[in-house]
Amino acid sequence: MSKTDVLFSNCVLVDNQLFVIDTQSGLPAIMNPISGKLTYCEVFQNFIWKDGDVIDFMKEYEGDIYALEMTGDNLVIFDLQKQQCIYISLNCNYHEWGNFVAFERIGSDFYIFPKYGNKIYTFNAKDRKIVVIEGPLGEKEEIQCACRDKNQERLLSQDGSKLYIYNLLENKWKIYNFNRGIRDCINCISRGESIYFINILGILYKWNIDEEGIQEITTLERLFSETETVSRIVSAGNSLIILPSVGRDIKIMNLLTSEMEIYHDYPVDFVYYDIEWSKYYGNCEDEEYYYFAMRRGNYFLKIRKADGKFFWIKPRIPDEKKRNDFLIQYQMKSYSYNKEKILYEDTGYLASWLKYMLVDNSISNNCTGIGKKIYGEWG
Repeated sequence: MSKTDVLFSNCVLVDNQLFVIDTQSGLPAIMNPISGKLTYCEVFQNFIWKDGDVIDFMKEYEGDIYALEMTGDNLVIFDLQKQQCIYISLNCNYHEWGNFVAFERIGSDFYIFPKYGNKIYTFNAKDRKIVVIEGPLGEKEEIQCACRDKNQERLLSQDGSKLYIYNLLENKWKIYNFNRGIRDCINCISRGESIYFINILGILYKWNIDEEGIQEITTLERLFSETETVSRIVSAGNSLIILPSVGRDIKIMNLLTSEMEIYHDYPVDFVYYDIEWSKYYGNCEDEEYYYFAMRRGNYFLKIRKADGKFFWIKPRIPDEKKRNDFLIQYQMKSYSYNKEKILYEDTGYLASWLKYMLVDNSISNNCTGIGKKIYGEWG
């Protein structure tokens, strides 16, 4: 994998384009979901540049992007018109990652569901105020996974014996008790009157609303020799599509016949990069398609909802020079916004500063005045 390859853990649609944060470079970018053309965004004022996996869930409202940091520290608002960022503290930093199970929106109201802490955070985009709502869970209990159906958010308890249903409009809870517990669930979806749960070992469960019993539909590693963990399930046409985490194969279950097949129709040059991340994590959707973030592969996956057809889109990435120019600008501006006064050699920023300053005509050919120029830029 080249350092100039693009990977991203989540995505959101805005004006029929995908807004992403490249985990390789830390750069915000816009990608065309049909052609794959990727364009880096101009520098956002107040944006705190970091590389790596920094953004979890994202939503769009009136042309702005609302993003939850992977660390749980902040809600970040990307104002695409004013080209600026606003950071709103959440203090949901229970762990380095995996601090949220859901992020929903109705109108100008956002609903943030932390995995831990027995709380819901509501945020209004108009007044930009956060309200904390206490949940019905025990103080130390966590949520395994969550899914939405219309105006309801459904959250599976830690021991898998209860389903908490929160009405987003009415601010009311309803609790269902199951006849058994289900453990280690990684994802769930609503389909009609049913909810499907899948755990990290590939055990698929089904629960019909208003019934106590949970059915175990299948266990993937009993059907195939591969031992794997899974990441996501989606409903498309008459099928459930099961996407891998560290496992190898995408699997498709026909809901009419209960038959399971392994997907094989990848592009000829398709690869998963050898990094220790789940292959499929973040996604977004419109009325026609699901869009899955490029977290470990060299292609972007789009799945048509009507029939489950796969579309693999290869990104068209700007050349290395253009990418590096944006990267240096973002690094420099980030330091300026945060009023940093020390550059550490092992961060790589010092080399970027020197390269950035040396192209400035105000610095003499004998390279004197670099330190003064850098100090002046910091202000």
